[in-house]
Amino acid sequence: MIENSVSFIMAVFNQQNLIGHVMKSIFDNMSENVKEIFIIIDGCVDNSEKIIINFADASPIPLHILHADNVGEILSCNMAFRLSTCQYSLTSQDDMVITEKDFDKRMMKPFHVVPNLFAVSSRNAQNENIAEDGISLRYSDLAGMDVDMPRDMFAVRDGIIRGQILWDNEKLKTLNYLDEEFAPQSEDDKEISLRAYINHGWLVGAYRSNYISEPSWGATRKYMQSYIRWEKSCKKNQKLIVERYYDYLSKEEKHNQDIVIE
Repeated sequence: MIENSVSFIMAVFNQQNLIGHVMKSIFDNMSENVKEIFIIIDGCVDNSEKIIINFADASPIPLHILHADNVGEILSCNMAFRLSTCQYSLTSQDDMVITEKDFDKRMMKPFHVVPNLFAVSSRNAQNENIAEDGISLRYSDLAGMDVDMPRDMFAVRDGIIRGQILWDNEKLKTLNYLDEEFAPQSEDDKEISLRAYINHGWLVGAYRSNYISEPSWGATRKYMQSYIRWEKSCKKNQKLIVERYYDYLSKEEKHNQDIVIE
């Protein structure tokens, strides 16, 4: 395995109007550390795959196209995680146009500074608490892009939020990847963050990396069926997290460390 090597992973669902811009932004901005790309065609019925094939034909590195039957990001990403041959996997979403040059190298910086690091989000991290109803989550201490945290700050928190996420592949394998009980989507990034810390002492956090993702581009907002599925999944999965990690979530002491990384 090549040191600091990265597998780029992205699930795609019916994004024919945007996917060309997304793919171009990947190739324009990835560094030489990215050694392979996995694109999962997840139940697409539009021309997304044809557009991606054009990029695959011209790709300077292996670009593998996998297929899934509209199973969502969790199962799709797990397919690619198991095939990765690199030290890290970097997951991105099909509604994210990357604008950060060498985005993968930037997101790797915290791994070279923070011991026992498991995953870094390019977007946000937050602490997790039990809500007043006793069955859902309440979030606090949000850090990252959405609160305009300085770019040189790495924020260690309980859990990370999807944007791009850079994962340590060996640690992912030890954890048996994303928990597919949380499929089709929602809260799995928080669950695996808690599982990594409680079982192994591994940390997660946010370190801003630039991209553009308009709310209207995402499948959850674009398709009512996707939104309804997300809403039901969110309620179910928050309750499951509370049941699994009640003792930890009940503690007042939380991760709240901000580290300057040049």
